[in-house]
Amino acid sequence: MITITSDSLNIALALLKEANFTRDQIFYNDGVHSHQVLGLNIKYEDFEIGGMYLRQETRYTLVLHAADCIEFWFDREQVRFESRKIVLPHSNVGLPSELAQHNF
Repeated sequence: MITITSDSLNIALALLKEANFTRDQIFYNDGVHSHQVLGLNIKYEDFEIGGMYLRQETRYTLVLHAADCIEFWFDREQVRFESRKIVLPHSNVGLPSELAQHNF
């Protein structure tokens, strides 16, 4: 089991590219929760320079459990994230559901 964070994405990217997500247990910790990583999608940009065709990785998407995704890229060796909407649960963890509706 491996847990990565936003701070370790630049180091862990090579590992994520080679990982077998059906066999390996890799988690992404967002500072609040740990989410199991189910895959890594890579977006490429193809271009031609001086008669040579080149392909460059431009963005990455971590596919997380429960159909959640995190898109990120690197800008001058710093990781940048695509904005995403955060949905807060309507119940407290460990609080019975019949009481949770009165807690908010």
